[in-house]
Amino acid sequence: MCSFPDSNQQKSGQLTQLSNDTNDFLKEESIKDVSNLLEINKAGICVCLATIEDIDIQYNWYYDACKRCNNGLVKEGDVTRCRKENHVVKSTIPRFKIKFIVSDKTADASFLMFDKEVSKLVRKTAKEILDLQGKDAIETTFPEESKFFLGKRYLFRVKVPNNNAVDENSTYTVVSTTETNGWDCI
Repeated sequence: MCSFPDSNQQKSGQLTQLSNDTNDFLKEESIKDVSNLLEINKAGICVCLATIEDIDIQYNWYYDACKRCNNGLVKEGDVTRCRKENHVVKSTIPRFKIKFIVSDKTADASFLMFDKEVSKLVRKTAKEILDLQGKDAIETTFPEESKFFLGKRYLFRVKVPNNNAVDENSTYTVVSTTETNGWDCI
């Protein structure tokens, strides 16, 4: 059940009337607990309310991407190619790719967030943050800006993979996020 600020309105399952952004975000989808998300046995898109608890630092926080299509790269000797379009890439651009550990009162899960959503939330590009770190920074060092996420609660629209119910180590790719803007689910 959800409670909303400045209102006595309560509603279970589906959320409406939060804000135009949130309405567009949710459309007619219901919010799943993390434990429900873990049990889904078919691929699809789900909305989940969760708090970012930690960042998985086993993975780098960015990747070098093709400037034309933003996809990853493949190195073949001295040649760098676009993973998607297979063309030779002469210059690259850093893009965010951060693996978060999120939780709610029911469970925790791994959510992978890419450039569009991370940039929207930190209001900087991966290139801007790399430039701020300077040339002496170790490539795998997470920037100070990454601490911004810890303890924050978001609505996440995530992709549920095909093998979700079978694979205990599923990582959910974040399609979009929205801040909770002061309302709280009980």
